[in-house]
Amino acid sequence: MPVTPAEKTPLCAFARCKAPLPPPGPRGGRPFEYCPDRAWPGGHTCKQLAAAEAALTEALEAPPSPNLSGSTSVFVTAATQVLHPLEELGAALRELKGATTTELREAAEQVDRAKAEAAQERQAREHAEAVAARSVEAVTEATGAKAAAEAARDEALADARTAREEQAAAMKRREEAETVQRGALLDLARVTAERDAARHQAEQSTATAAATVAAITASADQRVQAATEAQVTAREQAAELRAELTSLRNQLSERTTRLVAAEATAERLRAETEQRVERITAEAEAKLDQARAEQDRRAAELGAQTERADSLQRAHDHYRRVVDRVAVLAGAHSASDEPEVTRQTLEAVAALTRERPDH
Repeated sequence: MPVTPAEKTPLCAFARCKAPLPPPGPRGGRPFEYCPDRAWPGGHTCKQLAAAEAALTEALEAPPSPNLSGSTSVFVTAATQVLHPLEELGAALRELKGATTTELREAAEQVDRAKAEAAQERQAREHAEAVAARSVEAVTEATGAKAAAEAARDEALADARTAREEQAAAMKRREEAETVQRGALLDLARVTAERDAARHQAEQSTATAAATVAAITASADQRVQAATEAQVTAREQAAELRAELTSLRNQLSERTTRLVAAEATAERLRAETEQRVERITAEAEAKLDQARAEQDRRAAELGAQTERADSLQRAHDHYRRVVDRVAVLAGAHSASDEPEVTRQTLEAVAALTRERPDH
């Protein structure tokens, strides 16, 4: 089926236009949907009228019918009439917006200037506070300096009082020193007199000492002579004592040798004695053990003999009782000559004889 030129060329989307649309530019791009250059009465474009028609359709909740084309024209005319005041209102609003923007800008600038002034005032206040703080510190320092000056003044007054007191004490010490000096001069005179007397006495003592030294020297010479003689005698006595000491040492050596031999002999005798004592002790213990064993054996034999003696004693007592009973029976029946009585008596004696003694 052949294709017509109308099917190849796109048309304007506005229902009242449907004019062919120009192709895209030489660079290509998106194809046109509405007429780009057509203007309707009132300077409206196809796109604006299509948007108004869409708004009308939305308001009527149904697409406009062909019978509403006149109404659409009327609507377009009314819209054109209303659009001019709206454009004027828009221009007035734009002017108002510009004026408002200018006023807001000026107000913002005023706010910025106020903020800057407030910052400057804040800085000035902080500077003033810092100056006031420094002033307070200066006042405090001045007060401290004043207090220090007053303390220094009090200290100076105290030093002055101390100096006056020290001056008075110095005057007193000078007077005391003068008194001491006068006493020292008197003491010096007295000491000088005593020195002269001591010198005279020393001279006399020197003469006396010289005589005494001469006498002592003579006596010492005599004593040295006597000591020399005594030394010679002592040397002779020492030689004799050394000879005697040598003899005593020899005797001591001999006695030491004898003592060592005696100690060895005593040690040998002690060892032999210990061995003999041990042997005798062992023999005595063996004999003691034998004696204990013999004593135990004899004690056992004695016990057995004691038991036999007890048994014999019991038998003796038993037979004595038998004899006593026989004697009693014999005395009871001695007057009877009957054979039966005699027989009974003998049977009783035999019965007593057969009885075993109590153990």
